Amino acid sequence: MSDQHLKIDKAGVLEVGAQLHVHADQDIRPTGDRIKQDFVHHPVFGGRSGSPVVQAAAYQYVAQMGAAVDFLDGLAEHVSVMARATQSIVDAYQQADTLSAHDIEAVINAAWPAVQAETAAAAAASQRAADTQDRQDRQAETDQQADLRDIKRGAA
Repeated sequence: MSDQHLKIDKAGVLEVGAQLHVHADQDIRPTGDRIKQDFVHHPVFGGRSGSPVVQAAAYQYVAQMGAAVDFLDGLAEHVSVMARATQSIVDAYQQADTLSAHDIEAVINAAWPAVQAETAAAAAASQRAADTQDRQDRQAETDQQADLRDIKRGAA
């Protein structure tokens, strides 16, 4: 069995998830939405210019901003996925913790009868040893008394 333990700060992980949700919902998505609104409601500078170079730059700008908006949309989605993942991590950790506790309880419950049997056997062995010692002590006393009687008889 390994001495390594996995311990997480569940509250800290949940706090990170909550902060990710806040950033996705209050920062990233609104910024992307604001940029989209600017594209829809405002003409791009140089888009109607007579200069092909300025028009090309304007269209390149629109393409770059479109890519940036797509990036923000993807970022918001990925941040939301990460936020949901933090909850999944905590849930999985708690489930593993619960299963481990059940496993430990099952091991203890399975071992308990053997522990009780060993305890009872040890108590019985201790009692037998004490009874044997008592018998030996009584026998030794009886033998000493017999020896004393024999000595008294021989002296008389």
